[in-house]
Amino acid sequence: MRSDRSIAACVAVRVHDEPQVWAAAEMLGFERDRLTSINTTRVYARYGLDLGTIADLRFE
Repeated sequence: MRSDRSIAACVAVRVHDEPQVWAAAEMLGFERDRLTSINTTRVYARYGLDLGTIADLRFE
């Protein structure tokens, strides 16, 4: 399946607690109102892609 819409670039921040999320985002130059806490599966679902049905996902 191909989506006609481009998936926006994103960064995953994996830390131990919420204050570390905010600190990492600030160091990377992101404002809080631009952040989300949804996982990769939900990001792709927003673009009509079901990661559970894609056996081999590649990027060009």
